[in-house]
Amino acid sequence: MLYLRPDHHDDRKFPKSTLSSSEEIFSFPYATNQLNPEKLIVSYKNGEQTNLLQLLDNSLSNAFLIVKDGTILLEKFYNKYDNEKTHGSFSVSKGMLASMLGIALDKKWIKNLEEPITTFIPELLKNDSAFAKITIKNLLEMNSGIRIKGADANPFGDLAKVYYGNNFFRFLKSLKIEKEPGLEHRYNQTDPELLSLILTRASGMSLSQFFEKFVWTKIGANIAYWNTYRKEKLEKGYCCFNARVHDYAKFAQLYLQKGRWNEEQLIPEAWVNYTTVQEKKDNPKWKFDFHNYWYPATDGAGDFTAQGYNRQMLYINPNKNLILFASGSEKKTI
Repeated sequence: MLYLRPDHHDDRKFPKSTLSSSEEIFSFPYATNQLNPEKLIVSYKNGEQTNLLQLLDNSLSNAFLIVKDGTILLEKFYNKYDNEKTHGSFSVSKGMLASMLGIALDKKWIKNLEEPITTFIPELLKNDSAFAKITIKNLLEMNSGIRIKGADANPFGDLAKVYYGNNFFRFLKSLKIEKEPGLEHRYNQTDPELLSLILTRASGMSLSQFFEKFVWTKIGANIAYWNTYRKEKLEKGYCCFNARVHDYAKFAQLYLQKGRWNEEQLIPEAWVNYTTVQEKKDNPKWKFDFHNYWYPATDGAGDFTAQGYNRQMLYINPNKNLILFASGSEKKTI
């Protein structure tokens, strides 16, 4: 009730866990010939067109970046942002969470996706013995069958409790099962936060330590932050990662390179494909559809996105060696 709807300043409202920067920072070079956003035409489904600059000016943007063939073609900042300031990711961070699951599987900290979640969160059995039927794969596909109370905008619903609550373990005790696992997909934040807890316990590290050690410092990134709960300092893994614009692009570049960076395979290539590629399907409503915490194209083109609330978007096109990053806000900042 105090904070109302989430916005791009939320990283200041919650505690943070810090990820150290790399010893050697990687920098994308700028292309000699920068793109002119006034000459880039954006077409809408209804046939209308506008130029990119007008779109950005009117879409509550904080930042926009285009990287192609490893060079920056366009960079725009708004609302007193620049590349020295961190931008919150909201659900874009689920792509990072998925990458850590792939690493944990590769290191055998988690046996396989069919492992019951109660292997790592046995206290759920006190709620209901049926929690043993829920697998890690169910959390990844968001079809665990766990009851999700309230719509997203409900200030007394589960989303508000997970996002604004101070004590995730108190919330954990309230969880109940509504349906058999695997029957129905429902986008929610409870499933990925349970996965965050599992990754923490399986690795013996916090999410920040995990991601810093195996990904962040490997790709030449700067200092970053992950918001946590006040009570137990558990990261909000389903959202709330905060980093500089160019560093988000480095994570995207890692995925363009199939999980490989400087001759080191950081994320298994098979896992990158598993989470970012889906079979072509007829979906006239959505160009990109949810799949293992990412949003691959539904037309089989091979491009995919990570998407977050308030117009956060990381777009990756392996065929064109192209990365787009957009950061937005709920309302314009004066």
